[in-house]
Amino acid sequence: MTDAPDALLVEVADTETTGFPPGARLVEIGAVRIDLASGVEVARFSTLIDPGIPIPRGAWRVHHISRAMVRGAPDAARALADFWAWHAAGLPLWFHHARFDRDVLAAECARTGVCPPARIDLHCTRNLARLARPGLASYAIAALIGPFGLGIESETHRALDDSRLAARLLAACRAAGTPPHCPCGAIGPGPGPAVAPDPAANAEALHGA
Repeated sequence: MTDAPDALLVEVADTETTGFPPGARLVEIGAVRIDLASGVEVARFSTLIDPGIPIPRGAWRVHHISRAMVRGAPDAARALADFWAWHAAGLPLWFHHARFDRDVLAAECARTGVCPPARIDLHCTRNLARLARPGLASYAIAALIGPFGLGIESETHRALDDSRLAARLLAACRAAGTPPHCPCGAIGPGPGPAVAPDPAANAEALHGA
């Protein structure tokens, strides 16, 4: 982590799952901590997760994470404990379509009993992109590469790559004059999200809309 006085640190994360919440289980978490003032990535987190259940073919078509790939990986309880330990207290946590990830994480926290030790405020890069560039045909992360000049990731719909792509989107929105602030609830020590789940939005998210 940087000690620069003008640093603007945020964390951007992504999850891959077995399907839609409620009932979806994690198969991967990826995250980066970046300094928006310099664009430098200062830390990263990535882990596959054994969901303990089969990965449906529909979910596999999205992220291409197979049952064989997660065999021997940490279970959700271990992965969440590691992720909450990695998270820097007090930093905002961004997702692209944060409602989906919020609901998945809240459900997995409730199922495993492994919740963050303190409230984490969540923000949404997709909603921020809507503010920065209204009227685009799609706000799927891959569809924003061109309009925002994000470059090309090696493997979109894997958690770490999508986190880095969303981090570049966040930086591009800030550079265009859109303040990096787009709240989407929170997740905390108690079970459940701070805002009620939105099943329609979640279904949209898994398909990348």
